[in-house]
Amino acid sequence: MTNIFKTLLSKYGVLTLTLRVSLLFITSIWFAFFPIYLAVIYMFHEGFFSYDFFIDGIFGVNTFLFVLLVFITVFSIHLWGFIYLFSRAKVENGNQKKKTCAYLFASFALLWSGVFHYVLYGLANSVGDGNALFGISLLGLAIVLVFTFNLGKPWSDIALDWKSPVIMVFLTATIPVVQAEEAARLVGYALKNFAIGGGVLARVYINNDHKNAIFCGPLTLLTPKNAYFRDGLQQQRMIVIADGVSILTKKNHAAKEMAECLANLKSSAR
Repeated sequence: MTNIFKTLLSKYGVLTLTLRVSLLFITSIWFAFFPIYLAVIYMFHEGFFSYDFFIDGIFGVNTFLFVLLVFITVFSIHLWGFIYLFSRAKVENGNQKKKTCAYLFASFALLWSGVFHYVLYGLANSVGDGNALFGISLLGLAIVLVFTFNLGKPWSDIALDWKSPVIMVFLTATIPVVQAEEAARLVGYALKNFAIGGGVLARVYINNDHKNAIFCGPLTLLTPKNAYFRDGLQQQRMIVIADGVSILTKKNHAAKEMAECLANLKSSAR
């Protein structure tokens, strides 16, 4: 370990090494904070702010948003992985047969990427989510390019590289802001799949009376202490989860059920 440190010190110098280690530390903090950043954008877009979310529910939300980031990474491999594979095939030092196989595999990945782009953009545009997919695709491209640029470099150089972290921090900070609506929709999809928000149908009951709901509507976010809904006038409504209050969510609800709930909310709001 001492020899590695001495080698890095002689290669970069004290000041440069200190700055690069500091940048690595800042980048690590940023990516640990990134799920919270997405959640704040979602709240801002939906027009509310949950204090208890940051006190009691941060671990759970961080977990599912981390899963979302893993999904984006896997997604980026399907969309842009051929760039990395072609670069890897180019620097392949094996025999010609091995190099040819690498190029064939990269060509297959390129073909798969074309099909994947065509199908996804067709589906996204049909439901009006083309911009959201573009933002994810751009972020995925940045992820793949970072791995591609660092191809063949020693781990010590990768860890102390300042260009890739700066690019990734810049893109992950600006893309969700520039495409705030799409970023909020993406977080909403993740919440909906976990049945804890994103407009999923939810009903509120008291005293375990699951026959007569006191409130129902699209759930924006469920936290350990509160539930946030859109009411009949499209305003946020907060319901405190006290003793005797239970909330049942239904991810795969029929459109008719949600329409009935919204009609009831509108009539009660007048």
